[in-house]
Amino acid sequence: MTRKQSDDDSPLEELEGQLYARREMPASRRPRLHPDDAREVASDWQHEHPHVTPGLDSMVRRKKGKFVKPFLLFAVIFFVIAVGIAAVVITRGGNTVSSRNVEVSVTGPVQVDAGDILSFTVSVSNENTTALETTDLIVEFAPGTRDPDDTARELPRLRESLGRLNPGAVAKKEMHATAFGKSGDKQEIIVSVEYRIVGSNAVFVKEKAFTYEIGHTPVTLLVDAPSEINAGQEFEMEVSVVSNSTETLKNLLLVAEYPFGFVFGDAAPRPSQGSRVWDLGDLAPGAKKVVRLRATVEGQDEEERTVRFTVGVADANKIDVVTPFLTETHTLALRRPFVEVNITLNGSVADEVAVLSGEPVRVDLSWRNNLPDSVVDVVVVARLSGTVLNKSSVTVDDGFYRSNTNTVTWDRQSDSSLGELPPGATGQLSFTFEPLDLSDRADITSPEIDIVFSLTARRLGDASAPSTIATDLGEKIIRVNSDIALAQRAVHFVGPFTNSGPMPPEAEEDTTYTIIWSISNTSNNVDDVQVSATLPSYVEWMGATDPSGEKISFSPVGGQVIWDVGEVARGIGIGNSPREVAFRVSLTPSISQVGAAPTLVSEVRLSGTDEFTGAPVGASSGAVTTRLTTDPEFEEDQGRVVE
Repeated sequence: MTRKQSDDDSPLEELEGQLYARREMPASRRPRLHPDDAREVASDWQHEHPHVTPGLDSMVRRKKGKFVKPFLLFAVIFFVIAVGIAAVVITRGGNTVSSRNVEVSVTGPVQVDAGDILSFTVSVSNENTTALETTDLIVEFAPGTRDPDDTARELPRLRESLGRLNPGAVAKKEMHATAFGKSGDKQEIIVSVEYRIVGSNAVFVKEKAFTYEIGHTPVTLLVDAPSEINAGQEFEMEVSVVSNSTETLKNLLLVAEYPFGFVFGDAAPRPSQGSRVWDLGDLAPGAKKVVRLRATVEGQDEEERTVRFTVGVADANKIDVVTPFLTETHTLALRRPFVEVNITLNGSVADEVAVLSGEPVRVDLSWRNNLPDSVVDVVVVARLSGTVLNKSSVTVDDGFYRSNTNTVTWDRQSDSSLGELPPGATGQLSFTFEPLDLSDRADITSPEIDIVFSLTARRLGDASAPSTIATDLGEKIIRVNSDIALAQRAVHFVGPFTNSGPMPPEAEEDTTYTIIWSISNTSNNVDDVQVSATLPSYVEWMGATDPSGEKISFSPVGGQVIWDVGEVARGIGIGNSPREVAFRVSLTPSISQVGAAPTLVSEVRLSGTDEFTGAPVGASSGAVTTRLTTDPEFEEDQGRVVE
């Protein structure tokens, strides 16, 4: 059974009817090929087919046209919208924020005196259409600027909050600081504004610089020192503090900061704290105070070391500057000499050495060639001068002393090693001498011997450098201590006191004696002189002294007698009377001392300081017994204890 087709059947239904039909279906008609439809087939795969199917080509063109038109339309619409938005932003400004619309201005003096308060105003204006959030003002001051409320505190940087800055708003801040520096110095303050905007975590910054000049300073600080020094060689620095103020500057302090390798030697005046602090006290208008210091600096060739000095008002403990007025620096360039010579006197590298009169002085010179080239024809000269030089005592090793010129010379004739010094070569020279014996000379004052050293040579191998080398090796001073002498004697029958008791002394009986101390001094004043000795337990201090003006005391604990002499002038006891003091003691000998000559006073010692040389001096005298060898009325059999 077949389904009857109707005219309304769709092609699908028609095809279904044919499929299920029980009758034979007629063969379908197929399109016939025409010669025009023949297509040429390529003979190989490497060449592109010369023809495209017309149907396919038209389909591609239809697809391209389908997408191009909407894309062009979309681009035109987007461009129009973008131009519109840009026009609105340009004409109305939108909510954009620009740092060019944040104005920072600083107004203040162009000049301020050191130590005075610098006052300036910072203004920040917001010309944007959007508010600035969490706005901070940051001020970075010039080095050395101080807090006006506490000048001990430096002000390197300050930060203050300005809060929210609305459109068109202006914030102002008054700032104050104490300025310090050298007159004429240009100093700069950097003012920065940091801010944020709503909806962003980014931090924006606007910066402004303000420059001012340091005018008048309360003091002038001058440092006079060489710009180049030899490493390890002593040099001198002079630091001057001069008042520029019309009023007295109170409680001034000078503080030094030394670089690495700086070795402090000595200073005049001496530092009040350690080796770097000087208490200058008050400085009147126009007054000047000078500190001279000697030092050495260790380091390598062509290195630099900078010494810094600061002057200002001292703190309560006078160990640091609480209000600095001025800071000055001095840079030292280190150089190594062509031929380095180290000189010692009796083993000391000091430029000044104190010796006793008549004591031998040994001078040693050790040399080294620091050049990369050889040095030839080396001549070293030591020139001596001074009224206390004993010419006949000069002895030279491998050199020659010429007495008419007082020079010691070493050259290739006296020492063949000086004919040529290869690079890095070393050697040593020496001589000895003695100062005159001043024990009986009161006519010589301030006795000293000066030695000036120099070196000349010729350099080989470097045509660009001078061939002749002339080097001043420096000066050494030998100062001779004064010959201060001390004598102790005991008497019974003579002297300022009337003594009592049996002579010879008897066991368990009291006999009194007078002890006399005498001081003589030659060429230099000696200060802080003190003489001391000890009484044995069986000797009693009687309390009587002469003259009454001398400061002499006795301590029962230990039995020590002390004479506080003070200053002993030069020439005392040389051709005139010595400085003397006498005191009385009492001896009560024991039975065990029968037949002996007991000690009355132990060895006596003197100490003091030579004012010319600065060196300690001393003297001593042996113990005295009941054998009174210095008493003209004493008889030998009166010296031993009897029953």
